[in-house]
Amino acid sequence: MASQTTTPSKQNGKIPWYVYFVGAIIYTILAGCLFAESDSSVLAWLCLIGTPVGFFYAWRAWKLEKQKETMSSHALPQTAPSRCDVNASSSWAGSLSLDR
Repeated sequence: MASQTTTPSKQNGKIPWYVYFVGAIIYTILAGCLFAESDSSVLAWLCLIGTPVGFFYAWRAWKLEKQKETMSSHALPQTAPSRCDVNASSSWAGSLSLDR
């Protein structure tokens, strides 16, 4: 039986910011439609209260995504440790040195 390998996802199970944004827009439209049909619908009030929460989650997810992008773009490449204690006239390990 052959096993299928999958590549790991870049998001690691995190929901993208635009999904929260679209959800908040849908809640806003739904609240408006429910308020237009009735004056004090409990569902309309719940949708209206849930709308800013969706926008907050969208903003927070967007901010974290941008923060990760800036952290990865500012990462410095790894460099070899400096060899300040090595004498300039001495040769590297493994090479033949004729000056004594």
